[in-house]
Amino acid sequence: MVTKKKLSQEYSQNTETIHTQTWSQNSLKIRIDHLKTFEPLTENQKKFFDAYKQGDYFIALHGVAGTGKTFIALYKAIEEVMDKSTSFNKIIVVRSAVQSREMGHLPGDVGEKMEIYEQPYRQICQQLFDKRDAWDRLEEQGHIRFISTSFIRGMSFDDAIII
Repeated sequence: MVTKKKLSQEYSQNTETIHTQTWSQNSLKIRIDHLKTFEPLTENQKKFFDAYKQGDYFIALHGVAGTGKTFIALYKAIEEVMDKSTSFNKIIVVRSAVQSREMGHLPGDVGEKMEIYEQPYRQICQQLFDKRDAWDRLEEQGHIRFISTSFIRGMSFDDAIII
């Protein structure tokens, strides 16, 4: 027999669980105010920031490794996507992974096989938000996606920034 007291206890336990889940889900959501602020370090980075500020989104960054091209591109893209006043709502990171064509014999799904190529972007997001799982949170919120050139054929991307 179910008593009023027992029902009340079950309800309060369920309510606590629901409130805890809602709070933890909201606390995991990354917002634009979590994004650290970075200033350009070099003259070329300053040119990129200035061009981006003027609305020139079609920019080719080139140069030697380690000059911050990927870092500043991802930083500015995240700023745009998380700003609700812009028309962009997601970032598509496209990277050539020629080895992925021959990875069929390795265990795991495509995502597990491509994870090694996501690492630089994961590290950048960790630095931008000072959160270890920033990439995963952005991905869960639909703000960012990684695709290899091996698997991109025939896809269309609307309202996206492509890196």
